[in-house]
Amino acid sequence: MLGLLLALDSARAADPVATPPLRVGVYVTAPFVMTGPYGYSGLAVNLWNAVGAKLGRKTEFVRAASLPELLGSARSGRIDIAVANVFVTAERAQQLSFTQPWFNGGLRILVNEERQIGPLSLLHDLHKLGYLTSYAWLGAGLLLITLLLTLVERRLDKEFPPQWWPGLAISFYHVMAVTTTGKTSHKNLFGSLGTVLAALWMACSVAVMAYVTSTVTSVMTVNSITSRISGLGDLPGKRIGVEAGSLSEDHIARLGLDYRAFTDLDQAVSALTAQEIDAVVDDAATLEYFDQQHPTLPIQVVGKIFEPRKYAFALPLDSPLTHDVTVALLSLEEDQTASKLRTQYFGADK
Repeated sequence: MLGLLLALDSARAADPVATPPLRVGVYVTAPFVMTGPYGYSGLAVNLWNAVGAKLGRKTEFVRAASLPELLGSARSGRIDIAVANVFVTAERAQQLSFTQPWFNGGLRILVNEERQIGPLSLLHDLHKLGYLTSYAWLGAGLLLITLLLTLVERRLDKEFPPQWWPGLAISFYHVMAVTTTGKTSHKNLFGSLGTVLAALWMACSVAVMAYVTSTVTSVMTVNSITSRISGLGDLPGKRIGVEAGSLSEDHIARLGLDYRAFTDLDQAVSALTAQEIDAVVDDAATLEYFDQQHPTLPIQVVGKIFEPRKYAFALPLDSPLTHDVTVALLSLEEDQTASKLRTQYFGADK
C-alpha cells in the first residue's frame, strides 16, 4: 500500500497539469496585445505562447486596464510576467527584471491632418489677428454702398425694379462686380461726375482686394510655418497627448512640454481628431499600426523615431523565471520564430 501511494505522488509530481499556470499580465495595445473571439492575440502574445510552449507551462492571462497597472502588478508579484510592448528603462530596471529584448522601438508623433492644413485653422488665426473684424467692417461698407446705390437707382432710373429685394440684389451684384473685377455693366446716371466716382470706387476696390488677399496669404504662410508639426522640434508650444505611465509621458515631461495624459491611445486619438490637442506622442510601432488600421481618420504619423528603446517582458525583481524566459527567447531568435512573428505584423523584421 505504501508503495502504491508513493507511486501516485510521483505521478502527480511528474504530471504537468499539477504545475500551476503562469499568471501572465497583458495590456491591450495593438498590434502587440489584442482581443478577439478566441482570446488574446498579437505579436507579444504570440511570442509569449511560443515561450510558454518551450517552458512547458500553461498560461493564465490577467488583463490590466493600463500600463501603470500592469507594471505595478509585476512589481508586487501579483503576476508572474508582464507581456506587452514594455520599454526597458534604467528606472524600471531598478524595480523589475527584464528578459532578453525582442523588439526595437522608440517614439513618434501622430498629428491631425485637418489641423495641419484645414480651413478652421485659417479662420482661427484670422480671428486671433483681428483680420475677421476688418473683413466684417469691409462687408458692412459694401452693404451700405449697396443700399445707397439702390436708393439712387429707385429715384433716377425709371427701369429699375420698384420692389426692394430685386433692386437690392441688382445693386449688390454691381457693387461686388466692381469690387472683385473692377468692371460693371451698370449705366452711368451722373455724367462726368459718375465717371469720376466709378474710377475712385474701382481704385478702392483694388485696395480692398489687395488687403484681403495679402492678409489671407500671410496668415496661411505663418500658419504653415508655425503650426505644422513634422518632428520633435515642432512640439514646444503645442498641446501634446500621451499615454499615462508610458515612456512617452516620461520623455515629454523631461522636456518640459505641455501635455495631457490619457488612459489609452484610443482616447488620445479622439482628442486629437476633436482638435483638443495638437499631437500624440507614443510608441512608433503602435502609432504606425493604428494609422494603418484606420484609413478613414484624418491622422498621419510624422517625423523620425526618437528616444529609441527596446521592448522586453517584465517580471518581478530577481524572479527566477527571468533566466528561463530569456533562454527561450534566444532560442526563438535563433530558429527565426521571433523574426517571422515580427514580419507577420510589420512586413519586415524590426
